[in-house]
Amino acid sequence: MSHYTVKYYTGDYGVRQADANKDKAICYVCQHANSKVYDDPQTLNDNPILTVVAHNASYASKRWASYYSGLVKQIPFMQGAPLFKQDGIGLRTVINQRDERLFGVLQRRKFERGDFNLRKTDMPAILPEPCWVSDFETANELASPSETLIADLGRALAESIIEFFPEGGLVAFSVGHKYKTSQPYDRGAPFNKDAGNPNKWAEGEVAEAILDEAAQILRAYGGGGAEMGGTPILNLKAEIRAKDKKITTLKELILELEGDFAIMKLGCKVALDRIKDLN
Repeated sequence: MSHYTVKYYTGDYGVRQADANKDKAICYVCQHANSKVYDDPQTLNDNPILTVVAHNASYASKRWASYYSGLVKQIPFMQGAPLFKQDGIGLRTVINQRDERLFGVLQRRKFERGDFNLRKTDMPAILPEPCWVSDFETANELASPSETLIADLGRALAESIIEFFPEGGLVAFSVGHKYKTSQPYDRGAPFNKDAGNPNKWAEGEVAEAILDEAAQILRAYGGGGAEMGGTPILNLKAEIRAKDKKITTLKELILELEGDFAIMKLGCKVALDRIKDLN
C-alpha cells in the first residue's frame, strides 16, 4: 500500500512553490475558503463548490480539481449551500477552455486572483475554495465544535489525493493567507459577523483545519491507522452521501452516476491494496 508524507510550506507563495519543486512533491494544495465580495467582478461566477487552477495548469491539475469539487458537492451540508450562480447543478465552466467535463473548476487568467498561488509549481496544483465564510449558516457550521464540515472537507481532499496520486510520495500543503513573510498578520476573509465564532476564526484558520484533517488521513493511510476509526476512504461514501436527493434533470443524473462510479472505483482500489498487504 502506498505511503504519503505531508509537508506544510510557509513564506510568500512564490517561495512555497519553489521549495515544493525542490523537494519534488507529487502534488501541491494551496487551501483557501471562499467569501462573497459583491463588488468584485472576479467573484461573480464563484460558488461554494469551487476549485481554482492556474492559467498554465496541466490537464492533470484540472481533472484532480474537478474530482475534488465533485466530492465536495456530495457533502450533506453542501447540498443546501447557497449558490452565487446556479445552472441547476452549480458551476461547470472552465474559463478559456469551456470544458464541460470539468465540474466545479475555475481556471484563472494570468495574474488574476489565485493564479500566483499556483503558477510556478512543477507538479499538479490546486487551490480549493469550498464554502463561504461570509455566509451566516456556513460560518456557524465551520466553527461548530463538532467540526463535521471541516472533517468532511479534509476527508474529501485526502481521497482526491489518494485517487490521483496512488503511488504515494510527498504532498505539499500551503495554508492560504497565513504564514506569509510579506504579510505576517494576514488571515484572509473574516467570518460573517453575526455567526457564532468562539475561536475567532477567519478564512486562514478554516484552511489550516481542513489541511490538518487531510494530513492526518494521508499519514495514516497505508501505515496502520486504526485510530482513524476504520479506513477513511471506504467510510467516506456513507458519510457524505446526499440524503433524499431528488434527481430532476438528465445532467444531474449523469453527475450523480459519475460520482458514484469514481468513489466505487477508489473503494475497490483500497480493498485490493489490503489484499496485497495480507499476501
